[in-house]
Amino acid sequence: MRPRVIDALHFLDWAERYKVKSTPTVVIDDGLTLVGNIDSQELTSGILSIRDPNFITKILESMMNTGRAEDAGMWICKKKAARAVLPLYCSPVFSQRMGALVAMEEALSQDPRILDEIVDDLILLLSHGDDGLRGDTSELLGKVCLPKAIPHLERLKDDPNEDVRDAAMEALGILKNAT
Repeated sequence: MRPRVIDALHFLDWAERYKVKSTPTVVIDDGLTLVGNIDSQELTSGILSIRDPNFITKILESMMNTGRAEDAGMWICKKKAARAVLPLYCSPVFSQRMGALVAMEEALSQDPRILDEIVDDLILLLSHGDDGLRGDTSELLGKVCLPKAIPHLERLKDDPNEDVRDAAMEALGILKNAT
């Protein structure tokens, strides 16, 4: 793709598409978003990071940080990159985890099987020490809708946290009705 310089004041549709809230904003490869006064070294680093194996995770993170979690969900589907969102979902930073959750839910709405490759990783998170992560993961596994999660969610019926128990029961209801 050929580089383009877009004046957000004159191209409102582009500014809206990339949720430009401040300038300058640089979008690389339709995903990686750099905001603010960017020096040439940071710009070069952003462009060269395309070669980095963790580039998709960086793109997803930048999309979420700029309010584009739904776009990140589309990116996950486009690149078949469910695994790239896991580090963001496991983040101790609440806003990052919620952005990853929104992105995964958006990806599921476009491709119900997109998260199948990370179900085992999600099942492992049901034992995590963070109540919020266990509860969110329970709900997510209900939406992924693979029966292999049932015995793992069953264990959470006795979780010490009421919200986790409720999320697990809701997910079990969805899974049992789907099978």
